[in-house]
Amino acid sequence: MLISYSKQKIYNEDIKAVLDVIKKKKLTQGEITPVFENNLKKKVRAKYCAVVNSCTSALFLAYISLGLKKDDIVWTSPITFIASINPAIHLGAKVDFVDINEFDFNLDVNKLEKKLKNTKKKFLPKIITVVNFAGFSSDLKRIKNLSKKYNFKIIEDSCHSLGAEYLNSKVGSCNYSDINVFSFHAIKNITSGEGGALTCKSKKIFNMINLLRNHGIKKNSQKNYFFSYKSIIPGFNFRMTEFQAALGNSQLRKLDNFIKKRRKIAEYYKKNLNPDFVSIQDSKKSKSSYHLFVIRLRTTKLIKNRKKIFEYMKKRNILLGYHYIPVYKHLNLKKLYLDVTEQYHKDALTLPMHLNLNYFDCKKIITNLNEAIKKYC
Repeated sequence: MLISYSKQKIYNEDIKAVLDVIKKKKLTQGEITPVFENNLKKKVRAKYCAVVNSCTSALFLAYISLGLKKDDIVWTSPITFIASINPAIHLGAKVDFVDINEFDFNLDVNKLEKKLKNTKKKFLPKIITVVNFAGFSSDLKRIKNLSKKYNFKIIEDSCHSLGAEYLNSKVGSCNYSDINVFSFHAIKNITSGEGGALTCKSKKIFNMINLLRNHGIKKNSQKNYFFSYKSIIPGFNFRMTEFQAALGNSQLRKLDNFIKKRRKIAEYYKKNLNPDFVSIQDSKKSKSSYHLFVIRLRTTKLIKNRKKIFEYMKKRNILLGYHYIPVYKHLNLKKLYLDVTEQYHKDALTLPMHLNLNYFDCKKIITNLNEAIKKYC
């Protein structure tokens, strides 16, 4: 049986939750979606929470609600999925990148500070989208301090990081960001099939998000005026369905156990990996949710044979992954050569990390990976 790099885990109670909703009269804009929002808000200790039909939609709403317009500038990490910047590009913004660090492969705050210092005022970013890669939080407190000096807004892209912690606070609390976004795609830490969420502390931003996700419509507050509504800004249909919310809410109840298992798998990997591999380590500031487990090859010969290692594992029914091709290599965005990012692009691999793995799967993965090292080192 093939061991994939990631796979969703659906339980009987999840299926029941969805079926119960399908039998109800309302499949959208019902009573389950607000319950999911409230439970998620409590889980991450946020002040406000809105769920939507995808995290890409969440990012659209985040950029618009922070006032991003044509020719405004967004900076982000190059090691992320293209969805982190697509909404900004659609809005006519210009996107630039800050190199990653060697330790958790997140945006390098030292390089960010240097880039801010050396950039003319008119070319400074309006928004920095901070990607919490693989489940590890970026150093948000330092970035927040820089935002006060250079007057930019912060979006936390926490698609990988539901269940993670930073400085003893939950990722998603927005203690150091203006808006946080989550993903509930099929292989994320919890799933609603597709889906996303935004959290924030500002009531003004939250009200704008609520308007935008529902066609910009403000309903008449008088109960007798059911057919009286007005679209006050151009909006979208970014609503989450009731059955998606039911699945997400059912999965959310199990989040703590999900994260415990992911951390247990990560500890086994780190304990048994050949020293010729290096992986991300938990820091004093960040406690990962381990959405991904990324390793890097240490030696020149292993790096040269990375594709052969991938094929060696595939022949043994173990599918590795790769996260990600640097974003600036897509869409002819910008000709860049960021040193750490380019090296990462050459030597990174993603090991299987999901809730379907058992001890014997993990042992098989590590045994074959260590054998590949002997063969290709």
